[in-house]
Amino acid sequence: MEYTQPVSLYNEYLDYFGFREAPFSIAPNPDYLYMSDRHREALAHLLYGVNTDGGFVLISGEVGTGKTTLCRHLVNQLPDTINIAFVLNPRVSAAELLATICDELGVSYLGDASIKQMLDPLNHFLLEANEAGRKTVVIIDEAQNMDRDVLEQLRLLTNLETHQRKLLQVVLLGQPELLDLLSQPSLRQLLQRVTARYHLDGLNRDELPEYVEHRLRLAGGRGQVFSTGSLQEIYRLTGGIPRLVNLICDRALLGTYVQEKLTVDTGTVRRAATEVLGPKVRSPWLIPVAAVSSLVAISLGAYAWSLTTFDGPESINPVLPDTNLSTTKTTVQTHQKEQPHPENQDESQSWVVIPSPTTLQGRPSPSPVLTDPMATGYDRENDALSTLFSYSDTISATGNCNELQAHDCLKMVGTLDQVRRLNRPVVVRVEHEDADPRYLVITGLTDTIELSGGQFVGPDDLLRYWDGQFTLLWQPPAAFERVIRPGDTHPTLAQVRAQLMDQDRINVRDVTRYDATLVAAVRRFQLRHGLKPDGLIGVQTLILLANQSDRRFHTLDHRLDSSLPATQSVIQVGDS
Repeated sequence: MEYTQPVSLYNEYLDYFGFREAPFSIAPNPDYLYMSDRHREALAHLLYGVNTDGGFVLISGEVGTGKTTLCRHLVNQLPDTINIAFVLNPRVSAAELLATICDELGVSYLGDASIKQMLDPLNHFLLEANEAGRKTVVIIDEAQNMDRDVLEQLRLLTNLETHQRKLLQVVLLGQPELLDLLSQPSLRQLLQRVTARYHLDGLNRDELPEYVEHRLRLAGGRGQVFSTGSLQEIYRLTGGIPRLVNLICDRALLGTYVQEKLTVDTGTVRRAATEVLGPKVRSPWLIPVAAVSSLVAISLGAYAWSLTTFDGPESINPVLPDTNLSTTKTTVQTHQKEQPHPENQDESQSWVVIPSPTTLQGRPSPSPVLTDPMATGYDRENDALSTLFSYSDTISATGNCNELQAHDCLKMVGTLDQVRRLNRPVVVRVEHEDADPRYLVITGLTDTIELSGGQFVGPDDLLRYWDGQFTLLWQPPAAFERVIRPGDTHPTLAQVRAQLMDQDRINVRDVTRYDATLVAAVRRFQLRHGLKPDGLIGVQTLILLANQSDRRFHTLDHRLDSSLPATQSVIQVGDS
């Protein structure tokens, strides 16, 4: 049977299952919003923030967790007494952002107006709205793409006020990189004006079947379409990220129709995952989350062909690589060399596995005794930093970051997943209102969190007291500032090129220029490691490059490869 018209095939698949519309579209349709516990909490933070008198509301989360959909749901809930300006593209100058806000609110200004010539009518509009009992809210999506000067202009907008209240409320939606951006000292005034914040994670294992059933029901589906095993496989492949779930479910339904079956089975889910996420999908932590949108446009006709040409489920059966995880204490002197997986002999195409509870399934290991985070650690940050320094073979300092020369203490804001991805020991600060703050050194991160001294804490216990800030050690390349952009010339690019590209593809006359060929290689690297594939070489990209080139340091998954000579270190570390 041949399918020469993909659109017709798609419509036939909808009719086959009795859907009125596609149940797993990735469009941010608020009608399809599934209110998980995390989405409900995030909405509560948004409502609280919008109803306060001015300032910023911050909602962060990985790509595809539903931030935009949630915010559209919020807009539908707000009364008509609230003026809304929705900014979808914040990658603009300060003047262009101000013009966009004015356009959204219907504020008139001259075509070639300066910032001041736009601020005056906007301030007049806000004063009139306040006198009429109306609030004004600006919602900015993809806020991690904003430049610092634009964020500073946005902060200045919140200075518009009366004696009683601020006139403007700003909601920032962004990926975890937004937290890194706002943690910079130059933006500390903006960070102090955040009145509500929430980090949105994916669905948990129990919520995923409810999420799938919820969307099927809204689309008009009848009966149970996905088998229990297929739902478990979808969670394993996606980690509960809603957009990834939608992509795989949509393609799996199409494949089930092509096979003339009524129920989606596990094998079809795996083939669907290979189609939309690439052939090297191994586990949820290997999925290139930040690049999902760029992989959506795959030929439906080609998919129908692939279903008839695969050898069977065994041909793409995901195998969990041996990550040598352990919940027993391992010191920095313990050396455990990672063995290559037989399917990944080509090191240039191998995937770095980020440890996760899923990879521990089926492995007998002792259950560690968990400690209260507030009852362990150090009283002073410098004592914790001294311990952090001891986990590096190349640093000799005593708890004072100012003593470091080539190395820097990098302070970041993020999630445990981000710490796990960076795979280096970190210092975190935990605090409770009834106790003095404590400083913990995280030296291992699997299903539990291992601390220096061999103690363990549970992730939920840590998150109860941790504000998301952490400190790790890195060695920035010479002349590195914040980010290397396409088109830049930088000495570090010669080393990056040597790591990521075949030697016969390197133009030795221009190795330090960030050209299109190297940009493509960097994006592929970022995809494999769960970073946003924007081609910008920043701190996180440099850290992950260093992690695969130099194993002369302690890692959170307790792997230390001492076989590399000191001269083989390409980049010690150091994303936008």
